[in-house]
Amino acid sequence: MNYHSVAPKKHKCAVITGLVHRVHSSSPSWTRFDEVLKEAKDILENNQYPPCFYNPLIEDVLDKLLSKNTKRTPKHRGHAT
Repeated sequence: MNYHSVAPKKHKCAVITGLVHRVHSSSPSWTRFDEVLKEAKDILENNQYPPCFYNPLIEDVLDKLLSKNTKRTPKHRGHAT
């Protein structure tokens, strides 16, 4: 979807957040994630999305993904006495 298309802003935001989730779920490593995310940003710019629009959305999705992963800590195992 082109940034200047006649579509609600929430649809344009969904394009970006969905793209980040797809890149994250399909990347086997953080190195590959960075490479594919760069390609995704190039595609967004080719569709006239300004960085000031997509970068905050990408950062928000990444913050949520990373905080979700850090909440999955091993359970504390107490010692039996």
